[in-house]
Amino acid sequence: MEKIYSRKEPDKILQILFSKSDIPSNHEKSSIQEFSPSESGLQILGHFAPKGHVVKPHFHNALDRITKLTNEGIIILEGKIELTIYDLDNSPIETRTLIAGDGALILQGGHKFVVGENAKFFEFKNGPYMGKTKDLTEIKDY
Repeated sequence: MEKIYSRKEPDKILQILFSKSDIPSNHEKSSIQEFSPSESGLQILGHFAPKGHVVKPHFHNALDRITKLTNEGIIILEGKIELTIYDLDNSPIETRTLIAGDGALILQGGHKFVVGENAKFFEFKNGPYMGKTKDLTEIKDY
């Protein structure tokens, strides 16, 4: 797991990059790896569970939550995607190649995806989605 911080505001995490290899596997007991800060509007945890492990039946309680930003996550299942990370001022910070088993949690700043090989991936974000004109702003591509 790697946290990418803003260059403009060094205390702010822009993105968290992770891979399936970041999930510890004991093979005798289950384990959980938390990838996101607890205050994040989107939580990502990596689980290892040995055969026979049971997650007890449960539901999540209705709670009022207020989020101001849309957080986004992707998990690559097949192929290759280049992810460019942009800082809070829209300047590019770096580009990373994500392959099957890798993922990214996008908390702040901008991002761009370029598919390098045919890819299947999950994308998830907090909602509700307000539509393209309200929900996102395109930034100049450097």
